[in-house]
Amino acid sequence: MQFTSIYRHECVGWSAVSCVTPVAASGFTSFEIRMGDGELATNTIAFAFDVDPEVTSVDPPAGSSSGGTVVSLTGHHMTDHNRPLCRFGSSSPSLAYFVSSALMRCESVEHVEGFAHVEVSVSDEGQQYSKNAIAFGFSPDPRVLGVMPDEGVELGGTSLHVHGAYFAPGSVVRIGSVAPISARWLSGEVLETISLAYHPAGIRVPVEVSTVNGGSNTWTADEVAFTFTMPATLAAVDIPVSSVVGGSIVTLYGTGMFRQGATRWQCRFGDAYVDAFEDESSASNVMPNVMPGETCHGPRQAVQFGQSGAGDAHVGARCLGWSALSCVVPPSPAGFTTVDVAVEGEATPRTSLSFAFDAAASIVAAFPGESPSEGGGLVFVTGSHLRPGNDGETPPLCQFGSVPFDGAPAIAVSSALLLCEAPARVEGLVALAASVNDGGVTYSALAAGVGGTSGVQHFFAW
Repeated sequence: MQFTSIYRHECVGWSAVSCVTPVAASGFTSFEIRMGDGELATNTIAFAFDVDPEVTSVDPPAGSSSGGTVVSLTGHHMTDHNRPLCRFGSSSPSLAYFVSSALMRCESVEHVEGFAHVEVSVSDEGQQYSKNAIAFGFSPDPRVLGVMPDEGVELGGTSLHVHGAYFAPGSVVRIGSVAPISARWLSGEVLETISLAYHPAGIRVPVEVSTVNGGSNTWTADEVAFTFTMPATLAAVDIPVSSVVGGSIVTLYGTGMFRQGATRWQCRFGDAYVDAFEDESSASNVMPNVMPGETCHGPRQAVQFGQSGAGDAHVGARCLGWSALSCVVPPSPAGFTTVDVAVEGEATPRTSLSFAFDAAASIVAAFPGESPSEGGGLVFVTGSHLRPGNDGETPPLCQFGSVPFDGAPAIAVSSALLLCEAPARVEGLVALAASVNDGGVTYSALAAGVGGTSGVQHFFAW
């Protein structure tokens, strides 16, 4: 008879005992269990005593109260003999990542605002922790509500004010994928920073804030964006000269000067900044002699620039894609300077054009002293600084009171003499003024102050 043996492995009589380890010097030793009479109950097992771990610093020193900040703990005697753990205050422990005997990394947990001691356990799965009283701060999550300006050139250098809440000193900024960018803390609601170079242009990227300097991995996500644009290139200015009293409106033509959203463009005359605005009539009525033909790299389009009294259309060509911004010229001393455009707060200069400030026109006398009210009389006007600006391309004008509104035609005989044609107007005594720089935007009367007069009057008789 043949018997088949069937073997089955089964644990029988397992039991467990726990012990509190005594104080001992670091190193390896043996571990065994004996019965009450000294009889050996187990085999000898190797056991090690590690030096207590020490935490000397934590980086970053603070993070979000929502948790998720990766912190680096530096110190001594870090090991991974058993599952290492981190603990922030009295919160539940979290797993630690062992890097070396001097470095561990942990992820902060959700915690109330304030400070908590961060500790590590390296040998006994959280039974004992380091006791070095290294504090880690928990702060409210920052919020980004807006950024001004909200666009700048791809070359970088735009000064930005980031507005929001719960900003802490030492906060850093991330624009797109560029981080960390240092920021100057102005208050808990405002940070000041500068955009760095970013490619490609023409895209909107998020603006985010971390309250921790040095690379915290927690950032805001409030959908506030910044747009990188192509650098503006200036091609021409319609009036390259103005009176020192200012007030002229000049239009700058070029590329890349499109206003988007709340972007605030400015013109800079030397060191003086003024706000820019869009003048649709100037943008659409670009005369051929304003835009240099050699700078037109794109297609051209036939444009009707207006009609003459006989109804004939004046047709010219302009470059597609040009943009235009207009500015009111500020007062400035006489002389040459430059004019350029930039988004408000932008530090990087853009292309600039030459601009000149001429001494204000001044009228001393006019003769004859009266003209027929039906118009057509010739009046000789004497004074100083009556030379037409823009190398004589801007025609001088005379104005008799408020008539005509666009100014009466004049001929510059010299810088001291104008020949004006009196318009038709009702009988009476009116002030006489001249415009020589900006085609009638400002007149010599402005030299005496707003609402002033030149002191020269002319009489219209029946």
